[in-house]
Amino acid sequence: TDHDGGITGANGTVELDLSPRTYEFYAVYRGTTSEKRRVTVTGEETEVIKIEFRTTEAKVKVQDSNDTPLAGKTVKYKALGTDFTLGETGADGIASAELFAGTYNMWTTVNNTDSGKRPVDITAGTAPDYIDYTFVATLVTMDFPGTIRYYAGGSNVKFTSPQALFPGTYKFTFSKSG
Repeated sequence: TDHDGGITGANGTVELDLSPRTYEFYAVYRGTTSEKRRVTVTGEETEVIKIEFRTTEAKVKVQDSNDTPLAGKTVKYKALGTDFTLGETGADGIASAELFAGTYNMWTTVNNTDSGKRPVDITAGTAPDYIDYTFVATLVTMDFPGTIRYYAGGSNVKFTSPQALFPGTYKFTFSKSG
């Protein structure tokens, strides 16, 4: 049975008074969980047991098919059955956050088109410039002397050529006026 051992203070620690026996500890952060650590408390004297749990920086990039980073895109992930926001992409197209290592379904949208959920493996100990996953939206070009609109993500959206879209089936309409 799981018991809540508490929330860490400003110094990142929790102090517990434990009876002699073997315990399994794990930490939860931003919906992600650490590996379990087994600790045996003997109870023979006051013991200080240090258990470290380390997160790692998860980095996901969003770009178009010409390798141009796409800023202002929200990257989401699912953990513990709940949707969380990893972050919003900056000018470099990268969204990042500290998570525990693991595989999480992640997704984003570009111009109302959905990337679909992709399993992304977040690995501890990677190089600082390592990108865990890159979402690539296809740059679509259409030439028409009027207005082009498409239906995606529950909305009727104006198409401005060229425009990045994730693969999918979209209904386009072409009209000579607005």
